[in-house]
Amino acid sequence: DDGPVRVGSRWLETGRNREAGLDETNEFTCTVADRPARFTMIMNGPPKGPPGGSFHWDFRLEPLGSGTRITAEFASNTRGVLGFLIRLGQKAFVLKAKEELDDFLKYLARPVAPT
Repeated sequence: DDGPVRVGSRWLETGRNREAGLDETNEFTCTVADRPARFTMIMNGPPKGPPGGSFHWDFRLEPLGSGTRITAEFASNTRGVLGFLIRLGQKAFVLKAKEELDDFLKYLARPVAPT
């Protein structure tokens, strides 16, 4: 989509899934866009992966002193082997999600060259 993210906005994320050793492209859809307090998105199963589920991310942002507290929740209704592995490895998944969020925050904090 062009313009600001809003409910219904869709985008593709393409990258390397290091854990699975695969290149993936996944489609995400914004389901809640309540600026500046909340952002929720959903991904309906990897197109080339096993069917049967969706992945939900919910981010809540609250002012905290001179910064922002970010609360992130993840849920999946994925069934079968993939669902089992997600539940089994949920702690590792949370740590990985934190690592990716930290990387994202570093990206946002980077200096931007003047245009």
